[in-house]
Amino acid sequence: EPRYGSYSNPKAVKVGDPSWNNELCHLVSNVKNKDSENSAPVRVHQDVDCYAAELEAGAQVIVEIPKGRMAYLVCIEGGISIASETMRATEIACNSQHYQMNKYDGCEITGT
Repeated sequence: EPRYGSYSNPKAVKVGDPSWNNELCHLVSNVKNKDSENSAPVRVHQDVDCYAAELEAGAQVIVEIPKGRMAYLVCIEGGISIASETMRATEIACNSQHYQMNKYDGCEITGT
């Protein structure tokens, strides 16, 4: 059975809370994740971790995608630039090491 958790917990980070500006907020994790440091308030029976971030202009977050894993990135509002040392020119637009995403854009990233 799913464990939906609650963001009404005083220790839980709330969406829009300034304490997670420019930081990744762990929203959903796998119930099998026994590591309390890496589990989220909402836990489901899926091999998934969901994060959100509100970034100010010029801010950055670094995410490591392990080999054999993938991530799906969605830009909800504004715009972001993503970059990777391991990106190949064929994987990103304009043969550049940076990829610009705008509102409602999404992309799949695979760990290598």
